[in-house]
Formats: sequence, C-alpha cells, structure tokens
Amino acid sequence: MRIAIYTRKSVYKEYSESIDTQIELCKNYFRNEGNEYDVFIDEGFSGGNTKRPSFLNMMDLIRLGKFDVVAIYKIDRISRNIVDFFKIYEELEKYNVKLVSITENFDTTTPIGKMMMIMLSAFADMERENIRQRVKDNMIALAKKGCFTGGFVPFGCEVEKKEGKSYLKIVDTDILQLMFTKYLELGTLYATQKYLLDNNIKTVTARSSLRDILRNPVYCKSSEEVSRYLEDKYEVVGKANGKGYITYGKTKGYPMLIVGKHKACIDADLFLKANMLMDKNKEDTSKRKSKVYWLSNILYCPYCGGKYTIVNSDRNSYYVCTHRINRKSGGMGRDFTKEKCINNKYVNAIEIEKKVSKLIYALEDKKYFESVYSKSVGDGNKKEIDILEGKINKNNTSIDNLVDKLTVASDQVSKILMDKIEKLNTENNELKISLDKLKIKEMQKAADNNTKEIKECIHKFKDIKDNEQKRKLASIIFKKLIYDPVADKIKVVF
Repeated sequence: MRIAIYTRKSVYKEYSESIDTQIELCKNYFRNEGNEYDVFIDEGFSGGNTKRPSFLNMMDLIRLGKFDVVAIYKIDRISRNIVDFFKIYEELEKYNVKLVSITENFDTTTPIGKMMMIMLSAFADMERENIRQRVKDNMIALAKKGCFTGGFVPFGCEVEKKEGKSYLKIVDTDILQLMFTKYLELGTLYATQKYLLDNNIKTVTARSSLRDILRNPVYCKSSEEVSRYLEDKYEVVGKANGKGYITYGKTKGYPMLIVGKHKACIDADLFLKANMLMDKNKEDTSKRKSKVYWLSNILYCPYCGGKYTIVNSDRNSYYVCTHRINRKSGGMGRDFTKEKCINNKYVNAIEIEKKVSKLIYALEDKKYFESVYSKSVGDGNKKEIDILEGKINKNNTSIDNLVDKLTVASDQVSKILMDKIEKLNTENNELKISLDKLKIKEMQKAADNNTKEIKECIHKFKDIKDNEQKRKLASIIFKKLIYDPVADKIKVVF
C-alpha cells in the first residue's frame, strides 16, 4: 500500500521525540514489507485550523491519487476542529483513501468505526476549546497581577524578567515627559509633532502615533481620578497606587485597565489634562462645519490628474492641487525626491463654488444638459479613436500612392509594391476592428448611463443650503470636474 504518515506537534522542538515516536508507531502498525511510506511533518502548528504546509502538501498529493491510506497517531493530529475534520474525512472518502488512527484502533470503513471517529473528533474539539479557555484564563490572571503577557511593546518601554515573569519597564522617560508637556503647551498634535521634528526628535513620525502615545495609560501614575476617567473605556482592575497601568484584551473585545508593577513617568494630573485637551479638540473638530469643502471630492487638476484639496490662508480658503507640494508621509515636511505639479495656483474656494453652482443651475435647461452630457460621454475614448482614424487615413494615402506607382512599375517592382499594399491593407483591417470596438464601447457607455438620477439631483441642488448635502448631490451629478485655473475653464465628466 501507498501510505501517507501525517504527524503534528503544536510546539516546535528540534529532533522532537514526540514526532519520531509518532512516525515509528505508524510504520510498526503496518507490517507488510511491500508498503511505501511518505512522511509529512508539521511541527509548531496548532490543530485549530488546517493551514499547515505539510498537511496541505499531503492533501494535494491525495487529490492526485498518490495514496491509499493516511496513517495518524491520533485523530486530533489531523484536526481539533470538528467541522474541519468532517470536511477532511469527506475528501478522503471522495478519493477512496482510508484513514487509520493507530492508537485508537478503529476501521473507518465500518459504521461503528465512523461513529467512533465522530465521537473522538467531537472530544478533540471540546478539548481544544477547553485548552483555549484555560490559556485565556491564565493570561488574564497573569495580567491582573501586573505582568506583561506579550504583544506590542509600547513606545519607550522594554520588557524585563523577574522571577520567571515578564514586566514592562519605561526607559525613554525624558522624551515621553517632553511629549506630554509640549502638547499641553502648544495645544495641538500638529504643533507638537512639528516641534519634535524641528528639534530632531524623529522617534515618532506620524501624528496618529503621537496621539496613541498620549492616550496610553501605561505611562501614567495610577490614581483614582485617572481610573474614573478611563472606566468608560476599560474594566478597571486593582487599586490605584502610583504605579503605571497596563492594558489587556483591547483587541479581543474585553478591554481591561490593570494597575501594574512598573514605575510610571507621567503624573496623573498631566495625563488627565493632556487627554481632556484631546477630547476637547476632537469635539471641536466634529462640531466644525465646512463652508467651502463640498467640491474637494470631485475637483481635479488638468495637469497632473490629482485632486484639489482645501487650504486656509489669511482667513480665506483655497482649492490647490494636492501635488503642488509633495509632502512626506505623516504630513510633515517636503519630500524633494518626488516631482511636484506645475499647477501652483490658489483657487478661491468661494469663487469656484459659485461657478460650479451656476453650472449646475444652467444644466436644468434640457438642451444645454444634452449638449454637455453628450460631449462628456463622447470624450471618454475620443483621443484613442482619433489616433486610430488618423492611422487608417495615413495608410489609405500610402496605398493610393503605391497604386499610382504600379502603373509604371516593372514586374519585379510591382511584386514589392503589391506586398506593401497587402501589408497596409492587413494593418488597416486590424485597426478598423479596434476602432469598431472602441465605438461600440462608447455607445454602450452612453446607453448605460442613467441620466434620470443626475437630472433629479440637478433640480434639487438649488434648494440645498447644507454643505454636506451639496457634497453628496455634486458627487452624484459629476464624476469629475477638471478645472484649469490658467484658462479659467471647467471640463465636465459625468
């Protein structure tokens, strides 16, 4: 028989005795000298899912009809998940491959054998869930004792071992204190980040990272006030004693804030003031309503194809090409390695929005709408169509010239001219096929575009005062508005 021996162990150990034992026992179970064995080993992989390299390789070979039997030490070596196990078992049956568990000693070809296999698989699934719950409970118990249980190590911290357990240790106390005090002094994340970069402190390059640091209670000296402030976000565990907090379970859906064992570096009062200021800034931002931003999603630059974005200068708002200055990631400083757009014009936001509003009002006229709409829809592949038609016309001119030369050419030259004419005719036929495809595509595009919704939005626009509603209607009416500030012209794309 052709036998695949599959072995698995959850924890990787070099020269694992457990793996070797599984292989030897499987081979001893089949005492026929004519058997052929292929061994598949997954060490360091859980039985919770089937994404194991050797297992997947074995299943691919089974689908190619390479084996008669799959031998395993125990059912749970294949899978501890009962749903996965049934899928695997059904696939083995599909390819007439027998599954043999050598220690549990049953024959899957009999009804009693199948029943035993189902029962053992169910027990393996239950055991997996029990193991998972025990691990979870143990990790929570360790976290509640102030231990670091793994995962991402917070900025400015390192992990130290004490009596076989892991604890956090804050090492970059000076930088952290500077971040908190400067944020309170300067009032915004942008200004704080700029200060850090200007002073060559480049450990935090993104504003989101700076925000996460200021929000992280791991640096804060625990106090009753901080615990009360954070109890809406976390289940608070432990009595505040001036030590730092650790967080647990945020990504698992049961966030806990635990009074830890490590020495904190940020006073509770400073932490609270910084976080309350962030709350206020966030609330102010959410309340702030844009007066001039409703074109920012659909207004495009004609030179680089980039979107216009809004900027404020001297209490006025302007639309500018996004690529006029190529900023570094994180929004701070310029990246001189990137090519910038030649469009450096500041387009007054109020003026351009007035122009677009007038355009929308004008589109209520049926004839004007039809002319703008048909022009926009027809522009899609117009350039490519023009190029193809130009090539066809050029080839036709060449063919006419060659035909004129045929009347005075010798037989030998006539053959060369005929070959050239034939070649140009062949090329023209291919160009015409491509041209017809483009024209059909344009016709389909025109037929597919539903103008009813666009017309309804145009009609509604004049009664809308809210900028958010204007933004929504404008994005339905137009696919793009390409504005050239030099020529002061708007190209409409529906």
